[in-house]
Amino acid sequence: MNLVSKAQALAGTTAVFLLLMSGAVFAAANRAPSAFGLNAPLLVDEETSNSCSTSQGSTSTTTHLGEEHPLGTCQNESETSETETESSHSGGQHKQSQELTLKMVPQSVQGAPSGYLVGRGDAKIEIEGTTIEVHAEFESMNPETHYVLHLSDGTRLGEMTTSHAGNGHIEAVHALTVGPHAIGLSLLDISTFGSQTTVMRSDPATFNVTIAQSTASESTARHEGAHDVTTTSADKQDEENVNTALQDKTIPAVVHWTGSGASTSLLDPDFTVSVGKYQDSGLLVSISGNATGSRVILINLTKDASPNFGSGALLVTLDGTPIQQASSFLQVLKAQPTDPARYMILSTGSGWQLLVSIPHFSLHTLAILPVVASAISNILMVDAPVLALSILAVSSLFAIAYARRPRAYI
Repeated sequence: MNLVSKAQALAGTTAVFLLLMSGAVFAAANRAPSAFGLNAPLLVDEETSNSCSTSQGSTSTTTHLGEEHPLGTCQNESETSETETESSHSGGQHKQSQELTLKMVPQSVQGAPSGYLVGRGDAKIEIEGTTIEVHAEFESMNPETHYVLHLSDGTRLGEMTTSHAGNGHIEAVHALTVGPHAIGLSLLDISTFGSQTTVMRSDPATFNVTIAQSTASESTARHEGAHDVTTTSADKQDEENVNTALQDKTIPAVVHWTGSGASTSLLDPDFTVSVGKYQDSGLLVSISGNATGSRVILINLTKDASPNFGSGALLVTLDGTPIQQASSFLQVLKAQPTDPARYMILSTGSGWQLLVSIPHFSLHTLAILPVVASAISNILMVDAPVLALSILAVSSLFAIAYARRPRAYI
């Protein structure tokens, strides 16, 4: 059964369940009148039920929907509100939030070439539920060098290419399992030496933290702004335009996204670029540079890469704000500084090319996240009339049952 069929089955099952429940309510209202009427506590006016009396010596009681409360012992509403809030937090819905600040300390490097620079760095790790967001900044590093950032457990968070000034940054969003973790960072040089070499470690080396379960609403919020994927087949003119933009450095950096991971190529040394994990299937691209005017980021995806742009939905954000697909290729490649950021997906023989225009430059973070769950949402939207009618039927029968109940008045 495909995704569409499963979603339709879910909608149909929900509708049948609601209709069966409505029948049960109607039967209960007709067969068990005592639950509503003569054997139940007396009904009183709403004003009486909500009022409180503090008369001393009174032994009378106020009856409201089957509950008895002595007059003069009204429950404090503010205390109730506080108790409910604490209960909702203790029921697993409380979202754990932590922030860790780490200093990246240079390590002794054996066999480093003359003039090799290690530099300095700082990092911040924000923890929300099971999600950690990593922000790392580096200065005075070895120029135009490739580095990779690891968690202390060896997880690869992302990689960067430093500018000619030796600056760089890495951002990543990663999910951890629920439970205790020792969290730390290490930075490795992957281009200077014969093998990956650790040049920095966090201080302290690790933080001991306990990861709590995320709420469902967090995951839903992260997908807001996603759009169905629309691709354009690249023709010869499109290929020539991309090659020209690469040569004149309108495209200052390229990200290569394959089945084995993502890497970067820096074409303009006035820029620095990094790529990091974004949840399980997405990508974070950070880029900064000393430039005026708009630039374009090119992301080459092979067909074996994690996302498949042939179907589904895609969320693309720039600095946390969702951006729209362009109506034409030139809207991206010839963007003006006053234009909004846009993206375009070209379909090629080897995969896809995602091009994103950035109107002006400082430090920007581009997030790309395929959203598989959108197909289910679309189907449920199509079947919404069926669900709405079922809910209406249940509501109507509840009203009928309530109206037909036997009543007793004071």
